[in-house]
Amino acid sequence: MSKSNPLTCEYYVTYRCNSRCSFCNIWKKSSEEPSFETLKKNLMDLKRLGVKIIDFTGGEPLLYKHIVEAFSLAKDLGFRTTLTTNGTLYKNYGLKLKGLIDILNISLDTLNKERYKEIRGIDALDKVLESIDFARKIGEKIYLLKTVSDDDFDELDDLVKFAQLKRVTLKLNPVFVYFDTKNKKFSLSSKTINKIRELAKKPYVIADFAHYSFIEDGSNNKDKPVCKAVSRVLTISPDNRLLLPCYYHKFKEIEIRDNLYELCFSKEVQDEIKNVGRYDFCNGCYINCYFRYYLYDNPKYWFDFLRALQKQVVEHYLRR
Repeated sequence: MSKSNPLTCEYYVTYRCNSRCSFCNIWKKSSEEPSFETLKKNLMDLKRLGVKIIDFTGGEPLLYKHIVEAFSLAKDLGFRTTLTTNGTLYKNYGLKLKGLIDILNISLDTLNKERYKEIRGIDALDKVLESIDFARKIGEKIYLLKTVSDDDFDELDDLVKFAQLKRVTLKLNPVFVYFDTKNKKFSLSSKTINKIRELAKKPYVIADFAHYSFIEDGSNNKDKPVCKAVSRVLTISPDNRLLLPCYYHKFKEIEIRDNLYELCFSKEVQDEIKNVGRYDFCNGCYINCYFRYYLYDNPKYWFDFLRALQKQVVEHYLRR
């Protein structure tokens, strides 16, 4: 593949979603979804490539009809697995998925029902809160994901108190722009970043300090790119295409046709690895999944990384 094999696959198993989020356009898309045989072949090829982590994502991944079988196979093959869900359907699948998910991420923007409906486009906050309680009851390792922007300062303190009450970890992720570059709801100032750093000192709250330092440093520079899309992170669409360079700025969609392993060594993919991070749309990008491995490998961010890791370990024992 390259000097550094891919370690993570962002596997979009569906674009369907039962939310209608104001900040996202994925739910507006339609696409074929992979048969179980197609998914199985891809997972086996990903294993051959050296991938360690499979993130089943969407849309709402729990709408994919083979989602339980997908997680079961991924665990049988030795992958570390991640599920990121809006939480509205989790109670229907929790027992079937128990023991198959290493990290369960449930998105939670607010505890205000009207505000939730405004953000997510559906009246479903009660279902999400029920799913959180159910996941706790069956012993899943849960993270509540809150995407933070300058627009929602007032939501943070209540979410922190909720996480502490429920003894689950709240993870504060930075907002990033990929649909609407002029919308102020997608801005992230130094003031907001400093607030996040302060909140992340509290019990049951974590943030990726290295990621925030990277943002303050100006993020990706297309003249000196550090993006790890393709080389470290592969992205697969529901209709079985390899997306280059990433999901958010894909301009190449290569049909996999049951040859993912060979495809990753093709000239087209290898040439793309050389160009990743160098496009105009890459300038200033800081989408976490595509920069994580750069931050982990860069001594400049080691201290921030170790601070976050230490906090995460402490949170793990607090939950026990």
